[in-house]
Amino acid sequence: MTHNTWLPLVQARGPIHQLVLSSSAQRCEETAKGILGREIEWRGVEGIYDGSLQPQGSELFERFSYNSLRVYHDGGGKDFLDAWAASVVEAMQEEVADLGPSDATLFVFGHSIYNNALALRLAELMGLGEAHRDLILDTSLQETDGFLLDSAGANGAGEVLLLASRPAAS
Repeated sequence: MTHNTWLPLVQARGPIHQLVLSSSAQRCEETAKGILGREIEWRGVEGIYDGSLQPQGSELFERFSYNSLRVYHDGGGKDFLDAWAASVVEAMQEEVADLGPSDATLFVFGHSIYNNALALRLAELMGLGEAHRDLILDTSLQETDGFLLDSAGANGAGEVLLLASRPAAS
């Protein structure tokens, strides 16, 4: 897998947790192993994939495809995606309850617009500001892209970084 242009950025920020939370889809585990380049403790989280396959989720994806979360929200998908993200965060909390506190980065691999919805919910729980919310709402992720949510951030204030698998346009 060559789509790991963002991995050195994450590695430079500190330790990476051995545990990876993911959709139950096999391709997510394969992507995680391909990007991270090492063996991982992979835990499928109920709802990351299954929850997105509900009729309303499928209908929204058919209408808006790979678009920004803001387009989904403006198009009537906000309530569904907010509820989905809240339920997935709850499931993730159950999965990591046995870990205890850690400063290591914990990866979560998921699918398309649902990554944005999950990142937005986590950013809200972390109390991150409007600029971070706008980044999540306005970014249309490509395959193997994601967000890094850091509760400490560079200045101790918390931040969200876009992890793009392709070089930025110049």
